[in-house]
Amino acid sequence: MSIVSCKRHQKENSQTKANEKVNPAREIIEKVVNEVGSMNDLKTLKDVEYTYYLDATNRNIKNVSKERYIFNGELSWAQYLPEKQFPIKEDTITQGYNGDSVWVRVNQRLTNEPKKIEYASFIRKTNFYWFTMMQKLLDNGIHHELLPSRTVNSIEYKIVQMTFDNNIGEVQDKYLLYVNPSTNLIDQFLFTVKERNLAPVDPLLMEIEYDSINGIKLMANRIVKKSNWNGVSDGEIIYNQHYEDIKFNNGFTTSSFEK
Repeated sequence: MSIVSCKRHQKENSQTKANEKVNPAREIIEKVVNEVGSMNDLKTLKDVEYTYYLDATNRNIKNVSKERYIFNGELSWAQYLPEKQFPIKEDTITQGYNGDSVWVRVNQRLTNEPKKIEYASFIRKTNFYWFTMMQKLLDNGIHHELLPSRTVNSIEYKIVQMTFDNNIGEVQDKYLLYVNPSTNLIDQFLFTVKERNLAPVDPLLMEIEYDSINGIKLMANRIVKKSNWNGVSDGEIIYNQHYEDIKFNNGFTTSSFEK
C-alpha cells in the first residue's frame, strides 16, 4: 500500500470513528440545556427559595411548602405550615437534606418516625430534581437515545429516551422527552416513579409551562396525567404543580440545612 493510500485509509478510519461517536439524541439535549441554562448556571446563582403548590385533585389533597435549596451539593429544605394544607393539618413539618442525611422536625422537635423520614427522603430529593431537571439533563450516568418522532397538536416532536446508570439515584426511572424542534424546549415527557410505585407499569405524562428568571428557564407550571407509553392519556389529572415567588442568591449557608 502506498503512503498516500495509507494516509487516506487512516483518515477514513478516523472519520468513521468520529461519526460513530456522534449521538444525535445527545446533540438534541445539548440544545435543550443551552436554551434553559446549565447546572453550572444554577450554581452561579448559589441558592433558591420559592413557594411550591401541589394540588392532587383526584385525592382532595393540597400541599403548600416553602422550599430552599443550595445547588452545590444539592441541599434541600422545606417547611409545611398546617393552615396552608388541605385537609388542614395540626403540625408544622420541617424537612431537610444536608447532603448526607435527611431529618424531620414536627413543631420544631426532631422525629425518628420511619414513615416521616422515608417520605422526607423521597420528597427532598424529588422536589430538588423537578426544580433542576432540565439543567441536569447532561449529568454523568445519563443515556440518551433518539426514537421515532411523534406528532402532538400539529407539532412533530423529537423523542429522546433518557435512562440512568445503576449507580444513579435510588432507582432507575425511564423518561421519554418530547423536544419541540422550534423552541428546543421539552413541552412534555413520559416518566416512571418506581421508588414509590406511583406508576409501576404505565408511565405518567407531565405537561410543562416555563418561567424565565435570571436567564434560567424553569418548569414552573406542570400538570401530571395518567398515560401509556404511546403518550395517550385519558385526561385524568393526578397533580397540578406550580412555583411562585422564586428568588435566587439568598445567602443561605449549609448550617441552615442541618438538624
